[in-house]
Amino acid sequence: MNILHISEMWPNKSKITSGVFVYHLVRNLKKFGKNNYKEFIVNKIYNGSRSIKYNIKGIFDKNFLLHNPFSYGRYLSVFGIEKIRGYNTIMSRIFMLKRLEKIIERQKIDLIHAHIAVVDGYLAYCIKKRMKIPYVMHLHGQDIECFDKFDKKYKETIVKVYSNANGIICNSSRTYKLIKRLIPNYKGNLEIIEFGVDLKNGADKTVHKSDKIKIVSVSNLIKQKKIDVLIQAIYNSKYKDKIELSIIGSGSEYEKLKNLVKKFKLTENVKFYGLLSNDKVNKFLPNCDIFVLPSVREAFGIVYIEALAAGLPAIGVKGQGCEDIAKRADCMLLVNPNDVEDLTEKIDYLIENPNIREKMGENGRKLVADYYSWEKIVERYETFYQNVK
Repeated sequence: MNILHISEMWPNKSKITSGVFVYHLVRNLKKFGKNNYKEFIVNKIYNGSRSIKYNIKGIFDKNFLLHNPFSYGRYLSVFGIEKIRGYNTIMSRIFMLKRLEKIIERQKIDLIHAHIAVVDGYLAYCIKKRMKIPYVMHLHGQDIECFDKFDKKYKETIVKVYSNANGIICNSSRTYKLIKRLIPNYKGNLEIIEFGVDLKNGADKTVHKSDKIKIVSVSNLIKQKKIDVLIQAIYNSKYKDKIELSIIGSGSEYEKLKNLVKKFKLTENVKFYGLLSNDKVNKFLPNCDIFVLPSVREAFGIVYIEALAAGLPAIGVKGQGCEDIAKRADCMLLVNPNDVEDLTEKIDYLIENPNIREKMGENGRKLVADYYSWEKIVERYETFYQNVK
């Protein structure tokens, strides 16, 4: 089969981790899969959240994508109102649909895999109507997790795109339940397929010679990741003087989190490393003892399995996508959402029990090898593609 991935999520020079999971998926489908894969990356000509200098440079820089795709299309986003009335659907159709049709015809595409409802899925929906090419949607979470924030027209577009898809891939039991609730009578192929991880990422696990317990958290620094809860838990820990917390990531909560660290007088215990590339994160993880991410509204959380691949026990939150991981092996502890006391207890428990930490780390590595290796994940994707009608 000739399969085309359409994605607005893709790493670029200014946002090196943006959509890196989609990039790794396509890269490994090409590496281990039997089908022929191409990618069409969607980009905005003008991004209102970026500086004028950034936008002008992007217009003239043909190699602005960090990982150059097979092809990409660009459209003029209606900044500020695109998610109020879904105007980006109109703009994407005007700017990209004809070009996309030519690419699909020239490459003899058999199936489209779209990664976001608007605009990726909307383009796939238009192609299906005009060219009779089937498409599958990938539910990463953000379309449904943020559904209540959209207006009526935008919601209708999302439901239309998912309802008309020939198949839907969910990244966890959580997103599976959410889409079943939104579209209870969906007739297409609906399946949970997670992302994989490269096992060599954790091959260099080291035992550091330090009295400090090294805890690490990796995420976008936004409210739903609840890094403030983690900082409070460190402050409440009876072992806080022994803890070295590394926070990797950037985002709107950065200054608030730094101020919270100062307030709790934890500047010697908590270090901010900013945004690091995926490769650098995977080199950083094996030198730590525990991974913690108390995130809520988390569809899956690839970083959990990256931490497990590095041999770290992990702490996540009940009711989130990471529950699927925790159920498969004794490698994760789950805490109640927004519960500082519960998180403190779990952190202290792992600090007090180094043998349990080590055993959980071993279990995590084995789980990743047995279930989340890219070879096994790619096989599941290709079986799914084959069954799409």
